[in-house]
Amino acid sequence: MSLLTLELVLVASTAVMLISAAWRMSLYAGKYGLTRLRILTFWGMIAIAFLLAVTVLKLLHPDFALFRTAFFGMLALWLVFAFIQPDAIIAHVDVNGYLNGSIEVVDTDYLGQLHSSAVGPLTRLEQQAPSKSVRTAATNALREIHTTANETECSLRGI
Repeated sequence: MSLLTLELVLVASTAVMLISAAWRMSLYAGKYGLTRLRILTFWGMIAIAFLLAVTVLKLLHPDFALFRTAFFGMLALWLVFAFIQPDAIIAHVDVNGYLNGSIEVVDTDYLGQLHSSAVGPLTRLEQQAPSKSVRTAATNALREIHTTANETECSLRGI
């Protein structure tokens, strides 16, 4: 076997492992909901997949600018991640999962620690949750978000 073949086999093996890990993480997130760590794990898997694709391009085209492409591609991925409002996605996935029954218990304490972009899904949970205790917990989580937002605003103003 040539060195190129062995390198491509190694990349393919890594890709299989990455797909398996992504599948298992999606099952886990579907059962227990998203958190910041889980969404960062998904982002990391996307980044690794991108780097694997760039590596294959470099292997097949030796004059390909690997470092520059990898650097700017990773920068672009990070900027996209920064602007997608991960806390809103977390709240949306967790609340929808709870309301449709795929997540048995929603962690309203955790959702109350998220950014104010989680207010929409939490308001929906407060209005549509079948359990009075969950509706009350959602109300408390909304209060926590508003309190944190007000404290942050006051500290930024120097009040």
